[in-house]
Amino acid sequence: MKTKLCFLTVIMLNLMITACEDPIGLGGWGVQLYTVSGTVSASGGGSGAGAAIEFRAEGAGDPLYVTTAGENGFYTVSGVAAGTYNITATLGDQEAADTITVPDYIEKNLQLAAKTVPSGYTVSGTVSTNEGSPAGAQVQLRQGSSPVAGKTASAGADGTYTISGVAGGNYTIEVHLTGYDTGTTPIFTVSGNVAGKDITLTKTVILPNSHTVSGTVSINGGGSAEGASVQLRQNETPVGSAASADGSGAYTINGVVAGTYTIEVTLAGYDTGTIAAFEVSNANVTGKDIQLTKTV
Repeated sequence: MKTKLCFLTVIMLNLMITACEDPIGLGGWGVQLYTVSGTVSASGGGSGAGAAIEFRAEGAGDPLYVTTAGENGFYTVSGVAAGTYNITATLGDQEAADTITVPDYIEKNLQLAAKTVPSGYTVSGTVSTNEGSPAGAQVQLRQGSSPVAGKTASAGADGTYTISGVAGGNYTIEVHLTGYDTGTTPIFTVSGNVAGKDITLTKTVILPNSHTVSGTVSINGGGSAEGASVQLRQNETPVGSAASADGSGAYTINGVVAGTYTIEVTLAGYDTGTIAAFEVSNANVTGKDIQLTKTV
């Protein structure tokens, strides 16, 4: 006749571990598995009924044991091997996290609290050039074709930059430095801190008989137009890379040959601005200023 020995240990504060050993080979000689149970409490009082409970080994990604808290927040997880686990409980916008060592004595509850919402992530990298220093290069975070308001950085003497407070989503990085072609990264996804968004800028080749077009972007009612994208167009077609307004709103477009052009200015949260057709002939063009109005 097969017999089974079970040792019951009751742990204070609503956590119970039952240890069962099968000494005659029913489930493997000398193997001990445990049943862990406890109670989940909701934030502000009440039960955590319906909370999803997950046990993970330390440093592991996928859960090893999963269950759901039942009536009054009580849960049971059976067949747990000895070891140390990270326990998480989630219920709507509440969560709890703790650590348990099986079969040691544990004294803890799972108390749900409001989930911590990150204020944003960081995006970082290094700007380098094929000659010269990258210091002062303007780094602009962009989403789609528009710059993300307030998400700019200036590269340091070593070319490093960090943009903070970035929400999750898909982005590109655009880098501007006077005398260099605009640099752009491929699209990348932010779901945590992102590093290694490095860009190498190439010295702009100045065409013979080419000129510059410059001006200032301002905001109706005040505010910074830093990072506004300034695109030269000819017959509705973009000409070259867009320039980016600096902290004072100033911009410069290099390498413009003679012709008739318009300028289109975009900045997240503002209506697109357009500068009417003008001529570039045998001199640099200045004073191409524009004021943007907040989108209603």
